[in-house]
Amino acid sequence: MLKKELIDFYFGLFERGVLPDIYSNISFSDNNHSIRNLTSSKEIYSQRNATIYLVKYIPTYLNPNLKLHFRAIRIFEIKGYAISLKGISSVEEYLAIQMNRKLRASILRRKKRLELCFNIRYEVLYNEISKEKYAILMTALRSLLVRRFKQRNEINERLIEWDKFYNLFFTLINTGKASLFTIYEGSNPIALSLNYHLDKIFFGAISSYDIDYSKFGLGQILVYKRLEWCINKKFKIFDMSMGNPEYKIKWCNNIYDFEHHIVYRPTSLPASILARSIALKMYLKNYLKSKNVHLLYREVKARFKKKVKVDEKLNESDHKS
Repeated sequence: MLKKELIDFYFGLFERGVLPDIYSNISFSDNNHSIRNLTSSKEIYSQRNATIYLVKYIPTYLNPNLKLHFRAIRIFEIKGYAISLKGISSVEEYLAIQMNRKLRASILRRKKRLELCFNIRYEVLYNEISKEKYAILMTALRSLLVRRFKQRNEINERLIEWDKFYNLFFTLINTGKASLFTIYEGSNPIALSLNYHLDKIFFGAISSYDIDYSKFGLGQILVYKRLEWCINKKFKIFDMSMGNPEYKIKWCNNIYDFEHHIVYRPTSLPASILARSIALKMYLKNYLKSKNVHLLYREVKARFKKKVKVDEKLNESDHKS
């Protein structure tokens, strides 16, 4: 029986600094410089002798180099958004290059207004944080996330996995593999952001802000301050990941692809056939998605659920009468 193993490349890389055992190294696509400080995954992935590896979410600004006896079929999944900092010496320079005058002036005006109206302080915690301060700031971040997404009537995936992230980031911050940015009004945190660090890549992971300060554009100011810090610390990429494209397009000069790779041993005929059949299904799924068939499916599913609820209520009414 052919064995398959699912590997989440992106979050395994940033959360744990893990290099899947099927790769010899990972390098930047533009200059082929290898990513440093990665851990071998031999003890992490259980099925090292799998026939097929389904590797999810590989950003195209990185080039994972397979070991010689493997081959990959690459499938586009979704767009990602990043800021390339090559040749950038200041945040002001980047804004002048990336944004039109009106948008740039709006961000700077809101930042200045916030700092004039309130006692604003910025803090970056990196390499060292106490358990007490960590607990206070993580509680504040969680509260801001809950309130913000309740207002939007949306589910936040980070909140569902909150215990995992809470346990993860304390060690990462204290070992220089993550940072916690905070904007304070007096002693009160009004915006926070957790970020991963991997070599010269800065990855914004979880952010939120106090919706009472929405008119000041706290989300934009948080991006501005993190970008400023990244440039000062000589990071190469500020990765803002996937989702919310309208907001990210304003900031990002590198819109890249996330790919799924189907990795197999070409010397195995059954593995080659299975890899191609999986690829065909994924190509078909992408084609249907491009024709908005998934939206039609969701609409039909939602209508069906609504009809079931109505029928259940009618049945309850019939039984009561």
